[in-house]
Amino acid sequence: MTTLLFIVFETLYIFSPAILGNMAPIFAAYYNWFPSLARPADFNKKFNHVRILGDNKTIRGFLLSIIIGFIVGLFQYFLITNVPLANTYLLTNNSFATTIISAITISFGALLGDAVGSFIKRQLHIPPGSSFPVVDQIDYIVGALFFAVIFFPITTAHILTAFMLLGPGSFVTSIIGKQLGLKNNF
Repeated sequence: MTTLLFIVFETLYIFSPAILGNMAPIFAAYYNWFPSLARPADFNKKFNHVRILGDNKTIRGFLLSIIIGFIVGLFQYFLITNVPLANTYLLTNNSFATTIISAITISFGALLGDAVGSFIKRQLHIPPGSSFPVVDQIDYIVGALFFAVIFFPITTAHILTAFMLLGPGSFVTSIIGKQLGLKNNF
């Protein structure tokens, strides 16, 4: 039981930049933060006569995700340098630079995975904002995982935990976001 609990905490620690970074664009759009950056990240370009990503993937979203990753990295560094149990039991990289770079990179990876999911949706003619079950829940996890393995000794247990916790967690937060009016579609 204790080992399972550590795996869950390690997974949440590793993926927290992705989790929070993936939420940032939703709040930025809802509150219209940095409206001049609310430009499509695909610059309205098309592939197979279809928009690459659509209007919902913006430069603002990518930049805000990176900023959130940086902030999460600062918190993670504070945690591992000031909480003895965190440094003992979590998979950590003790240097400031590595902690910040890993958090930013994992956060960016989450948005990159989400963008790949959007590209697939556009090619399948699924409109922006429309639901694409399973892909919508795991694309950001796959993107974050792609970069997390660079910084952490990810095990099969971490991967399974990420998909079992974060996939359904994404689904639940989408429902909550829709109910709160933060998301237009679900």
